[in-house]
This record gives sequence, structure tokens and C-alpha cells, in this order.
Amino acid sequence: MRTVIALALFVGAVALVPAFALAGSDSRSVEQFAVEKAETPEEHADLERHYRSLAEEARGHVRHHEKMGSSYRIGKLHNRQRMERHCKKIAESYASTAKEYEALADLHKDEARQSE
Repeated sequence: MRTVIALALFVGAVALVPAFALAGSDSRSVEQFAVEKAETPEEHADLERHYRSLAEEARGHVRHHEKMGSSYRIGKLHNRQRMERHCKKIAESYASTAKEYEALADLHKDEARQSE
């Protein structure tokens, strides 16, 4: 029961942050607030899911730019090779970002275990 109440309070606090974030340019983001306040296993598990979601979103960008790169292989564009390299670099960047988000998710998974 305590866990449910704590989680409800945490979610409620996070829900209020956007209003405060609009108050000034130096305000913290909701994500930053959640990271700073995370103490319970449930809060760290929520952050783990959040970062896994961001990793999946980054992998979606990888797939998109790989397809774009493939599209440039066809046709008579003068800058085709440069366009392909451009897409490849962007895809590699997103792949690296996805890897880092997965690593961050793993750290929060470990925090959740240690907080039990």
C-alpha cells in the first residue's frame, strides 16, 4: 500500500513540474526532476522504462536514416555518395545514443535492485 501511495505522490509531483518549467528558462526539466528525486525501486524502474523507450526511439531514427541512405543509392544525383555518408553518420550517431540510453536504463535497473 505504501508503494502505491509513494508512486502516486511521485507521479503527481512529476505532473506538476511542467507548469513550473514554463516559469523560467533556467527551470529544470521533468526528466531532471525525476532523476533527482528517484529513491524507491519503483521510481528507478520508471526511469529504466523511460530510458529504454528513448533507446527504442533512437533505434527508430537509425532505421529511418539507413533507409534514407539506401534511397540515395538509386538515381542520378550528383552528390549521391555524400548523401549516403551523411545518412550513415546520422544513423551511427543515433545507434550510439541508443546504446547510451540502454546503459543508463541498466544503471537505473541496478539502482532499483539496490533500493529494495
